[in-house]
Amino acid sequence: MSVGRHELTRGLKKRVNQLYQGPQVSEFLARRALEAILDLIQEGVNREKKVCLRGFGTFSLKTLRGKKVRHFPSGEMITLPERPKVVFRASPSLLKRLQE
Repeated sequence: MSVGRHELTRGLKKRVNQLYQGPQVSEFLARRALEAILDLIQEGVNREKKVCLRGFGTFSLKTLRGKKVRHFPSGEMITLPERPKVVFRASPSLLKRLQE
C-alpha cells in the first residue's frame, strides 16, 4: 500500500494541529507546506546536491552508466545512454525505528 500526497497532507494537518495550540491549520496550508518541502528536495537534487534530512535520510543523484541491451522485437543490440537516477539512503535512526 502506498501513501499519496492527499494522505500526507491530512497527516501533516493533523500533526501540526495536535502539536500547536494556536489557530488550526487548514488542509490547503498543509498541502502548500508539503509541496514546498517536496519542491526544495527536488531543486536540491536537480542541482546535484545531497539533500540531508536528519533522522530521515539523504536524497542524492547518481549517474548510471550506459549499457548494451537487446531490442527484442528486432533482435539487434542497442546502447542505452548514461542517465541520472535519484537515490535515497535512509538514516540509521529511521532504520532503527523501522525494525522496532
